[in-house]
Amino acid sequence: MKRTNLLRKIIYILAIMNSLAIPIVAWLKGADLTIILLYGAGALGFISMVWLMDKLHQSYTDSLLLELSKLVESMIDVREDYVFSDVEDTLLSKLQNQIIKLSSILKAHNKAIRTEKNEMKSFISDIAHQIKTPVASIKMFGDLLQESDVSDHQRSEYLQMLGKSLDKLVFLTDSLIKMSQLESGIINLKQEVANLQEPILQAVKQVYQKANKKNIDISFVEESNITLQIDRNWTGEAIFNMLDNAVKYTPSSGKIIITVRTYEFFARIDISDNGKAISEAEQGKIFQRFYRGQGSDDVEGVGIGLYLSRKIITNQGGYIKVKSDQGGNTFSVFLPLK
Repeated sequence: MKRTNLLRKIIYILAIMNSLAIPIVAWLKGADLTIILLYGAGALGFISMVWLMDKLHQSYTDSLLLELSKLVESMIDVREDYVFSDVEDTLLSKLQNQIIKLSSILKAHNKAIRTEKNEMKSFISDIAHQIKTPVASIKMFGDLLQESDVSDHQRSEYLQMLGKSLDKLVFLTDSLIKMSQLESGIINLKQEVANLQEPILQAVKQVYQKANKKNIDISFVEESNITLQIDRNWTGEAIFNMLDNAVKYTPSSGKIIITVRTYEFFARIDISDNGKAISEAEQGKIFQRFYRGQGSDDVEGVGIGLYLSRKIITNQGGYIKVKSDQGGNTFSVFLPLK
């Protein structure tokens, strides 16, 4: 600002000196008084014009700064008021559009941060809620075992319940670690060329014992030998979670069929069971974190498996669909053929 005022003063001095130079020279040369007065009047007019232009320029600058101040104020107040015409191709209009774009970017960024914080709060709350039950059970049965009047039969029963609570806590902790690793990006899926049979058979082996206890038959039908780019271990984890879910909800002596086929752009894995149909209202919720559907109170689980499966498949460019009717349920996994 000081430099601007100094420059203005210099311009005034130069204008005055330049304007007065002509009448002074005329006076020194002995020109007629009338001519000297005319030169003087012209010099005065020139000086007045310079002063007037300076005032107009100063007024325009002040007005412009005021409008820019209003524009910035509207951005601060989370408004997008167009102070300058947005149809004119002027420097101010361009500046206004850039400021509004910057404001939109910052608002979107802040919204993403708020969403992430809310999701983290929800995640921590869900974890605390899920861990609370097995920890409370472990503490309760641990206290009961310390009582002096506990019979051998009761001790055996308490130890059995304590073991189940510990198993649930270990399973829950393991699942939470996997989920946090995927969501935080700590683990990057390492996709490599692999036969789709490998993760499927890996998953079948993991659920075989549980299926055998319920006398559930698992059959595998592969229409074509499929090779694609996948992370074998995590894909096997996704398929295992869906198979494990099918075993849990399929009645004894039931049947689970795994079918693999190819399309033009995707490989498809169908996991079909003859369990109780999933209602349409629940089909959109079963992949939510910690969601337990109707009739699942007596079924082991915490509602993480299907959430993990979708996360794993989605991170590999695929997706999962569900179809359900009175004949049972089919979970279809689509993985891109690369």
